[in-house]
Amino acid sequence: MSSFFRINALVLRTDTDPADRRDFKPGLNIFTGPPGAGKSTMLELIRFGLGGTAQKTPVVEQHVHGVSVEIQTHRRELRLSREVATPGTVSVYDLDVQTHEGEFPVRAQGDGQPTIGAKLMEWLELPADAEVLVNGRPRTLGFQHLWEFIHIPQPEIDRSIARHDVSSLSKQRKRLFELLFGIYDPELQALDQAISEIRKRHKEAVLRQEAVTSFLDSSPVRARADLQHDLTRSRRRRDHLSSELEQLRSRTGAHSDRVVALRGLLSVSRTNTDELREARERLERVQRRRRARLDRLEAELVRVQRVRSAGHLLHGIEFSTCPRCMQDLPERRTDDDDCHLCRQPLPDSAEQTRRSSERGGAEQDRLPLVVEGEASAQEEQLAAESEEVRQLIDQGKRELAVLDGHREEVEEEVVALRQEIDDMVTTTASPRADELASTTKALAQADADVSRAEEALRLWGRVDTFAASAEVLEERVSESEEEWRQRNLRAQATSWRLFEDLSQSYDGLLHAFGTPNVDRGRISPEDYLPYIDDKRFDHVNISGGNRVPFIVGYWLTLLTMALRNPNYRVPSCLILDTPQKSLGARQELSKRMYDRIQSIADENRDRLQIFLIDTDLPDGFTPSEEPEKVTYTRPAIASIRHPGAARVRTLEGEIPPDGSGAGAG
Repeated sequence: MSSFFRINALVLRTDTDPADRRDFKPGLNIFTGPPGAGKSTMLELIRFGLGGTAQKTPVVEQHVHGVSVEIQTHRRELRLSREVATPGTVSVYDLDVQTHEGEFPVRAQGDGQPTIGAKLMEWLELPADAEVLVNGRPRTLGFQHLWEFIHIPQPEIDRSIARHDVSSLSKQRKRLFELLFGIYDPELQALDQAISEIRKRHKEAVLRQEAVTSFLDSSPVRARADLQHDLTRSRRRRDHLSSELEQLRSRTGAHSDRVVALRGLLSVSRTNTDELREARERLERVQRRRRARLDRLEAELVRVQRVRSAGHLLHGIEFSTCPRCMQDLPERRTDDDDCHLCRQPLPDSAEQTRRSSERGGAEQDRLPLVVEGEASAQEEQLAAESEEVRQLIDQGKRELAVLDGHREEVEEEVVALRQEIDDMVTTTASPRADELASTTKALAQADADVSRAEEALRLWGRVDTFAASAEVLEERVSESEEEWRQRNLRAQATSWRLFEDLSQSYDGLLHAFGTPNVDRGRISPEDYLPYIDDKRFDHVNISGGNRVPFIVGYWLTLLTMALRNPNYRVPSCLILDTPQKSLGARQELSKRMYDRIQSIADENRDRLQIFLIDTDLPDGFTPSEEPEKVTYTRPAIASIRHPGAARVRTLEGEIPPDGSGAGAG
């Protein structure tokens, strides 16, 4: 059976008393009237009252103060109330037991309290914690996504299935379909997350490999083959000098050995002095680069903070005009978690608050423009990089001090060695002392050459390590993707009966409508969308109006299929806004479509609820009950005086044929 969901009433608190109440009945509810008479506005207010993001006309914003929607689920009858001026929470009242259920936020606050969307999913006996990965981030499916399966708005009824053509919403649509029809496999979700994580690690390994390779290519470090050749040559020279030194020492007396040893130490000390001096110069160059990097990071951080400070000041403003080009900005339907202006996902305020509290007061002193609890990921990254560079600068200062102290010690050692050698040479000399000293110095140089070559080769070894890691991760991605494909194929195999039944029902509806130029309609088990003669419905090369029966037939198929099977959880409410849109002269097609909708509603009157919103009824269609007619003198929101046809502008921004001015209706 479907998830029982019925909208019993819409109650509006406006400038007049008493409250404006409109009741709805089970079965079929038909509303007709000219564009701008408030039909779509009535639906948007229902969406708003249920915690969704709705398009509101200026008339609504000026005169409607509160919205209440009375709904009925399988076990509950509830009234949900929301204030227009303070829309952040929804108040819920249990009509069965006459008690206040509580206040529920529209957006998650990070305190563990469920949102109104999560509570609606719970009341509909649907999982409130199902997630899907979107751009690598887990997104929780809520009532705002389920509403796409209930309300088919006028802009989408001849164009899309739950905005399937928006790539960021495609995964959410498919996952919700799987939940409603019981074909969701949690292992596939776990595999999705694992694949995303492995891909991220693979990308990091490739970037590290490229960074080290780029450094080696642009630095004085020689090519790997040349370094290997140098290392072999340096080792041979070192071995030869070691042998030669041993032979010289065996031919030299103890006194001469002492002088040779001292001269060797002196040579090494002088070399150490030169190396310390070079090391200090290199470190000073590094320190200069670090200080320059810190200046750039701090400047960039100030810039980002100023931008966000401006964003913070603008956060509470609802834009009706683009602040950049000053053109009118029509209100657009977005997810609750997305920005209404740029349509990108909003940052997680709870996660920002946690990270801000962990940084403590010291960092706030350095970042005076930070708004408490709202630091962006970019600011945190810049601040973290700045702190890291400061630590490196401090470390460099300590290293300079160590180098200076070591150099002073070595210079003192050089003076002492020279004095001792001079004292010994003046008393006695060895004819082989100079040769021994020269060989010792050459041996020390050969040792240094070997060490440098080995260190450079270790850098090249890091490239190999990163490359091997990237290769292993790439193999893991391929293996995980293959496992995902195999598991998905098994899931499809177990659900083939569902899609056979869906396709049969869908094809029957299209032919019952009398849809022209259609041999066979089906619903695909791959993307869960309708196909017409093996072409996806939005790729069929016909006039736009013909897609209306494709889309209306799809939603009716899901609803009727759920009514027949107790395991399917499709909501039992369907709202079709202007199903005759774009059909033009196809009145016979419109009549057949309306007849079929009427038949489905009559057969299941107590089990479902269908809303038909249109400008007029098709010729020849006779409804079972008298439709609700709205006009400019009797608008859908009866308590607000309509400005008249001359000032009508629809929610889509269109001016009806008999209207000539701006305004709202």
